[in-house]
Amino acid sequence: MQGRRDDQATFSDAVWVNTILENSYWSRMQRYLGQIDDSVFSPLFSRVGRPSVSPVLTFGALLIQLEKGCSDREFEEESRFDERYKYALGVSRDFLGIDAVTLCDHRTRFMHSGIIFALFADLLAQAKEKGLISEDKLQIVDSFMVGGAGAVQDTYTLLRKGIVRLLRVAEFHELRSELEPVLARQDCATDSKPKINWDDPEEKRGLLESYMIDARNLVAAVRTLRPLPKDLSDASDLLERIAGQDIDNGDGQIKMKKGVAKDRVISVTDPDMRHGRKTPSAKVDGFKTHISTDGSFVVSVVTTAANKPDAKPLPEVLEQCEANGVKPKEVVGDSAYCNWPIKVSLALDGRYPKSMFDIDTVAGVVRCPEGSQAQFNPSVIKSRTGAVVCFSDCAACPSRTECTRAKVGRTISVHPYEPEMAAERKKQDTAEFKEFYAQRSDGEMVISHLTRHGARNARHIGIFKVWCQEILAALNFNIKAFARLSAATTG
Repeated sequence: MQGRRDDQATFSDAVWVNTILENSYWSRMQRYLGQIDDSVFSPLFSRVGRPSVSPVLTFGALLIQLEKGCSDREFEEESRFDERYKYALGVSRDFLGIDAVTLCDHRTRFMHSGIIFALFADLLAQAKEKGLISEDKLQIVDSFMVGGAGAVQDTYTLLRKGIVRLLRVAEFHELRSELEPVLARQDCATDSKPKINWDDPEEKRGLLESYMIDARNLVAAVRTLRPLPKDLSDASDLLERIAGQDIDNGDGQIKMKKGVAKDRVISVTDPDMRHGRKTPSAKVDGFKTHISTDGSFVVSVVTTAANKPDAKPLPEVLEQCEANGVKPKEVVGDSAYCNWPIKVSLALDGRYPKSMFDIDTVAGVVRCPEGSQAQFNPSVIKSRTGAVVCFSDCAACPSRTECTRAKVGRTISVHPYEPEMAAERKKQDTAEFKEFYAQRSDGEMVISHLTRHGARNARHIGIFKVWCQEILAALNFNIKAFARLSAATTG
């Protein structure tokens, strides 16, 4: 049954006026939670039973957790003994705190009800009504990596864990006894690591082969079951994918593939996690969050797997902006959000950049800075296929070392969207564009704040729950922005 807030104050609560600053995070959170009515959460709770803690308090607890980086158990202790936490929640000084079990239960209800996104959109609507958000203001689109909460596993562990996971789901449906007879390994049904000599390549190959045979037999056995429960089918599909992504048996011998499979599953604990890179040197195992912000408020939040290119979720980011009542007239982002299918490098190891070459897309001619020419078929522009042009007379060129190290000569990629890209390159050299693009740094500031207050590392398993966490982090940011800007306009 839903609990209700007790607004009854005690005499000792009066001293808070002198100890909690008006512009502090605690005061801002108290004002925000004070405007939320308990009835907003009524559809999530039964009308009978013993009253629980007010969901307004547990919702505020989720926000404070991200701000301060505390776990459920740590928050339970802080909400019992720390007066700042009590003040932010709007409770009395004799409040006994929010226990971790209740906090976990309410979080699950919030995530599966859509109330998190509804409250996020509601605050944006309030900000727009007060004139704190304008559609005329530039929207900045950017992304950051989010570390996953699941364990990253090697191929052997993935296969073993995948088999164990499938059998546990089958056990829930009382079907495990029908599947276990197809397993050749007796230890396959356990979660313990097999004891072999991991320095012996032959023993490792034998273990891999036995895992593969059991995995395939298990998947085949599951497919014969009727009716087939959805969660068991999903566990079977996951095991089948794991068994195929790293294994090569083209010559009849089961062995590891060379390289990393595309869109490789890296964890049975959280199958949504992926390898990803924001930069060549910074690898993250988990997710990627894309935001749209005007520098003051985060307007939309989309979370994808870490390996998804930035351009893919861009339509969803903009659609979410519009759903939240903000239809931006101008949007800026880096080249990763460009919808051109191929990206052309403007410079190569400090040598002549492509921008120094004159590309005539009408005549089909590329001229280098030294006057040499190379031909290409101009129809590639109309057909949107692109071309690679190679200069054949680079050997005698006095500027060869400043242009290329290739033995055959310098090559230039003619992009299917070359005319549009050439126009953009000229535009980027103007003072107006540089002044315009400088506003993108506001997005970096917002991301820095989000990642310092709960958005950098996932606390939950699964992309949907991680997205909910990112929405909460963005809402927490917006609460502070709303209070700050409201005070500035009224003051």
